[in-house]
Amino acid sequence: MRRGRRRGLVAAAAGLAAAAVLSACDAASLRGERPSLEPGQGLLVLRQEVRGGGPVPDSTYIRVDGGTGVVLRERMGTGEVVRAVSGGSYDVVSWQQACGGCPATDRCSARLSVRPEEELRVVVLLGPDPGCSIVTA
Repeated sequence: MRRGRRRGLVAAAAGLAAAAVLSACDAASLRGERPSLEPGQGLLVLRQEVRGGGPVPDSTYIRVDGGTGVVLRERMGTGEVVRAVSGGSYDVVSWQQACGGCPATDRCSARLSVRPEEELRVVVLLGPDPGCSIVTA
């Protein structure tokens, strides 16, 4: 392999590694950490629970739509997902999806309002009766 091509491959690998680190940092900032709020923003804190206990599935997805479009779309897992959002109304939608091509199941939604300077805690409740519901805690 020529020296110039090797340098290009090394540079490309370093760029990919840096992108992976930055991507991990972005994901970590949503998981349990409290972002600083700008004027007019509130804090949306989301988590899931299984009624009656039991393991929390890793196939739960959450989407939060605001007046300007989707502000959050993420796989839930364990722990909290935290996001600073502008004060206003949001549609929160949750569903289960076992695989990329599998149909969505246990879908539920709620319309919630976040006030500036407020922390709104939202719980996606999973279980047999009803299958899914979204409540504020």
